[in-house]
Amino acid sequence: KQRVVGYAPIRADGSFSVEVPANRSLHMQTLDENGHLLVNQRTWVQVMPGEQRLCTGCHGDHDRDIIIDDLEIQSDQTVINAALSKVYNSGFNNAENVEQHAAAIPDTLDFFNKENPNKSHTVQGVFNRMCISCHGNAVPAGGLSLEMTAADLSDPDATTSVYERLTDPNYRTVNGDTRDYVRRERSRESPLLWVLYNRQLDGDNDEYRPMNYDHSQLFTKDATGLIPPFHPQNRDLLTIIEWIDAGIQYSNTTEQR
Repeated sequence: KQRVVGYAPIRADGSFSVEVPANRSLHMQTLDENGHLLVNQRTWVQVMPGEQRLCTGCHGDHDRDIIIDDLEIQSDQTVINAALSKVYNSGFNNAENVEQHAAAIPDTLDFFNKENPNKSHTVQGVFNRMCISCHGNAVPAGGLSLEMTAADLSDPDATTSVYERLTDPNYRTVNGDTRDYVRRERSRESPLLWVLYNRQLDGDNDEYRPMNYDHSQLFTKDATGLIPPFHPQNRDLLTIIEWIDAGIQYSNTTEQR
């Protein structure tokens, strides 16, 4: 079971500094301006209470494995590279507490929770709020129904028809090829997100099939036309992004202790 612990910015020099929960297995993702996964850390890290850790990053000069020895924590908690006489924008003096980010939610995310079907923080909950008025079972717009059926509740151990529909190759590209609506850990390459943004996110629109309705109108945009992923009015969109980039898990509920 896993959840998004929180978010923090990367500063202008490419550095970052975060405060994270102790004694938890953690891994990091770098995101683009839309909040979509670019790079997914494949190893787990953790810290003890009060521990301070430094990292040189995954894209440094591999010929200088000793670069970590060049980093020094100063008395004011800033971090410098002694060999380069460089002070980084990020240090322990300005670490961002990821759990205090406005978009952080202290809960796991299920696609749907059959034991608690009224739980709102689920992917199906997003569809129920935003989508099924047009994408219901009766006459689904674009041939895509995002509404559950009574049969979906009959087997407590089975996934739902909506989940299966999204994870099977039911999206037809402009060239007539088929793709899964969602791709594990690849929201930028998931046609479901292309439809919501009204454009392809990972290329030059050579696969995106334009819709009759511009779904990006559902979300709040900034002055440049960008949909800010962390704007409170766009929380439902971020929920879908988080679900995809965390691995499109169906059940992700943890027992309360």
